[in-house]
Amino acid sequence: MNSKEIKQILEKIYGPPKQSMVIDEEAKVTEDTEENVKELYYYVYPDTDKVRNVRDALTAGLEGNGGKWIADLTQTYPKNSGGNLSENRIPQCAKYYENRVGWSLTFHSITGVRYHKSRGKRIVAKLMLSGRQAAFLHETGQEAFYGYWDEGFYRYNAKRQTTEGFCYWINKNLVIDPLFRKFSAEFFTYMGEHSEHHILKDIGRTIDKFGFFLLPMRYKEIIQYRTPKEFVMSMLPDADRLGINLDALDLNTAYVIARLAPIVRPIDWKYLKTLDENVIRKSFTLNGIFDGVKSSDLVAAYYWVKLCPYWTWSCDTVDTARDYARMCLECNAPIGLRYTEGGLERAHDEMVRVMESRTLEDDLNTPLVTVPSRFDRLEHGLVELYPREFERIKDARRLLEEGQNQHNCVFSRRDLVREDRAAIFHWRFAEEDYTIQFERNYRGDYVIAEIRAKFNEECPAPVLKELHDTLRMLSIMSWV
Repeated sequence: MNSKEIKQILEKIYGPPKQSMVIDEEAKVTEDTEENVKELYYYVYPDTDKVRNVRDALTAGLEGNGGKWIADLTQTYPKNSGGNLSENRIPQCAKYYENRVGWSLTFHSITGVRYHKSRGKRIVAKLMLSGRQAAFLHETGQEAFYGYWDEGFYRYNAKRQTTEGFCYWINKNLVIDPLFRKFSAEFFTYMGEHSEHHILKDIGRTIDKFGFFLLPMRYKEIIQYRTPKEFVMSMLPDADRLGINLDALDLNTAYVIARLAPIVRPIDWKYLKTLDENVIRKSFTLNGIFDGVKSSDLVAAYYWVKLCPYWTWSCDTVDTARDYARMCLECNAPIGLRYTEGGLERAHDEMVRVMESRTLEDDLNTPLVTVPSRFDRLEHGLVELYPREFERIKDARRLLEEGQNQHNCVFSRRDLVREDRAAIFHWRFAEEDYTIQFERNYRGDYVIAEIRAKFNEECPAPVLKELHDTLRMLSIMSWV
């Protein structure tokens, strides 16, 4: 894609380019000057009128002061305080740069406005960009296809295996920035229409529909397929038996069906024919994209939509579905998709009995915790501060005892512990016993993945607050 074509797509999404981040810059970019300008800015700023009003008021004050010195004023843009994955209101700027090698694009968040005195009796308003780029695309090095796949800088999951597919920060920006999402959809659609790799158009269609891309595959692997059907058939040779028009699917849905079909009961394949697209949406999390989407999370997303579509991700039904899927996968048992809430609980309890009966004595004596572990600092802090309250569970036998004593299915989490993706603690607090599963999020922070009292009872709010306060204290102490 040459520079003229990429600029046409940018202008279609963001409007005409600017030469700088100064609001109402006098030097406009025209067709005559654009060819000679090597750095352009594309952005849509929703509060431009407010910025103009503040700028004009400051200019009037400067003129009334006889043109004397006036302090700079900086207004920072309000951040998304929710911390969720919904679209935030922080706009982003696409900074275009061109040299003799080719073009490059860096996407930066607009963090605020700086008002300062310019030449003469005039105040200018310049939008501030974040120092760290949100995404980077470039014409050179097409082995990584313009930066959507970063094959030069692999990231690693808990098993130290590469997690491939779209760069993590690409998917993150697709979710939070609607203009970057529209640009990416247009980009892939254009590339698919002007190359022999028509599956790129399917990528554009998938991004436009969902705002993320699930497939953990390299660019070189994806372009081997012409259609979603060819992709599904590569993962599931018997896919024709599903009775689904595979070419009518988007790639995200095709991927989820190809992942679920081999592990669910064939009698339940009929549910894949009418798979709700919200299952795909709820399958996406930043942690999942960073570490790789797990089959158990796909099943949990399915039951989330089926049984509790208006509840939160942490509801008991979703946790039960995830545990049920994990145990089925571990015992090589087919997963059912037709259960009601009560039927799912019964199937879950039955898999607990099956799994425990298959556990060999040698397995029970095998240590679970890796050395060193990503949770050693957490263990040290909790045990050092509260030696009589917290116990980290380190072997399979003790984990089995915890599940039997607490009447829960924590034993099914031993693979997570073995892979150092989770740490299990027993907590004795206020004369009650709790089982806690800690994990680390994509930022590396320790988080409470789940906490249960005996018989899978929920943790009371005051007790949960006490645990959160303890984690925050440990986080502060780690920086001291």
